[in-house]
Amino acid sequence: MKKQTLKRHLSLYSIYKKRHTTINHAFASAISSFDDYDEKEIDGALKHLGQTQTIELECVYCGNEASTWDHLYSLVQKGAFTGYGHQLGNLVPCCKKCNSSKGSKNYSNFIDSLPLAEKSKIETKAKLENYISAFDYKTIDVNEESYLNLIKGYDSIKSEIFQLMKLADLKAEEIRNYLKDN
Repeated sequence: MKKQTLKRHLSLYSIYKKRHTTINHAFASAISSFDDYDEKEIDGALKHLGQTQTIELECVYCGNEASTWDHLYSLVQKGAFTGYGHQLGNLVPCCKKCNSSKGSKNYSNFIDSLPLAEKSKIETKAKLENYISAFDYKTIDVNEESYLNLIKGYDSIKSEIFQLMKLADLKAEEIRNYLKDN
């Protein structure tokens, strides 16, 4: 750890600014499709990715030790649910650095941005495209009329939460000012 990491603790904290992404992801995760955990299917999925040693998984992007799972197709884009889910064919082992760097980018564009040889980029994309096509995962058509009607109330609740978070930030500022003056 570096001493500069303390900087984030020694600065103003905003509930809304720090957590609105978390809330968007929570709302998207709650309505996204998901696969049941099936050891055999997961082992098969990992074999598609060339990962036969399933005790310690490797990041599909850089080859370092994986520590998280990345969605090839992001659950959220520009604050809205994309229709993709937590399913085999969309989840891959990933290191935290690559997952953070990729964010909600398209996996292909992210691979293009990596400092890898062109041949390695082509091979990685081909492996992931093969992996994606091996699974018949369900996506939700987020532009379909009945979905759009159904989501209105859900989005309204999320908006209320965001408004309350902003209100909490204002109240926190009032409390900080009071504590500073007393």
